[in-house]
Amino acid sequence: MSGLSDYIAVIGAGALHFADALARYFADVLILPPFPLLDGRIASHPDTLLARVGGTVIVSEAYAAHAPREIAKIASHAPVRMGKTVLRSPYPQDVAYNVFQHGGQLYARTDSLDGEVTDAAREQGVLLRPVRQGYAGCSALSCEDVVLTADPSIASALEADGAAVVRLTPGGIRLPGYDYGFIGGAAGYCARTAVFFGNIDRHPDGTLIRTALNAHGIGTLSLGPDTLADYGGIFTISLENT
Repeated sequence: MSGLSDYIAVIGAGALHFADALARYFADVLILPPFPLLDGRIASHPDTLLARVGGTVIVSEAYAAHAPREIAKIASHAPVRMGKTVLRSPYPQDVAYNVFQHGGQLYARTDSLDGEVTDAAREQGVLLRPVRQGYAGCSALSCEDVVLTADPSIASALEADGAAVVRLTPGGIRLPGYDYGFIGGAAGYCARTAVFFGNIDRHPDGTLIRTALNAHGIGTLSLGPDTLADYGGIFTISLENT
């Protein structure tokens, strides 16, 4: 897990209580403030506020104006493009930047994406793959060699593209105010390590997840003893080029 120290962990304000745990492993921890036009339950979720396309981060101009220090910190370590779409609740007005990237392809509800996301994908040769799930970034976790998801449309699209997919049982992840949360919102991946908000062994498919990841030489890091919780995921920024 020593490679984690080459990254910044970006998390939402709702996950602030995990900041100290993350700081033991990462070079820095950046906390995103909530955006007031979004439902408070997801208003600071990185997987809603930030899109990653290739090595580029896309964020709305409105959120960049709302959180200038945080976006400037990200921009000091990665290329950042500004989108025009102003995120707001309810769905699907909140999914313009909610994308899932794996294997050089971008999975999303393509009819709701901000133009900067689609432009960045085209310019970088990243293929856009439409899926029914608008919360694509929340719903899956790419661990480089294998993907974890409970969403059938994302799983089917990935499998059609030749990806190794672990299909999870829906549920087992807390998201206050909703029936349950999603694996992408409850975790992050970098440096051959899957990092979880909570204890992976308390997930119904915890053994399956550990076995699948171990088979690919991927470690797991549980940040606490409790049931997994969805706080919008852990968005990581490499310090390699800075």
